[in-house]
Amino acid sequence: MLTLDRKGLEGIFFKQKTAYEILRDYLKWQDPRNKVFIVHRLDRDTSGLMVFAKTVEAKEKLQHNWNNMVLESKYLAVVEGRPDPSECEVRSYLAENSRYEVYSTDNP
Repeated sequence: MLTLDRKGLEGIFFKQKTAYEILRDYLKWQDPRNKVFIVHRLDRDTSGLMVFAKTVEAKEKLQHNWNNMVLESKYLAVVEGRPDPSECEVRSYLAENSRYEVYSTDNP
């Protein structure tokens, strides 16, 4: 398992590359056989810890047990003005296809 704190990299790299690309390139530079798999993701403008795995098996095990390991997630948003309470909930689920690409969906 690998973790990456995006906060420290925000202004340096993220205009050109994603956190995944930065970590992948670094690991490939160390050893071209190295691989990295995304366990969970953060939106581009979100800071925080990201978790990656070195093998597909570790990735799948971490994802399968994610809700048992991560008991709470908190998000803080900065908005302009005062949002209408009836309109300030956003609900979306993330899914992954067989090529390990993550996408947003309405279905859990």
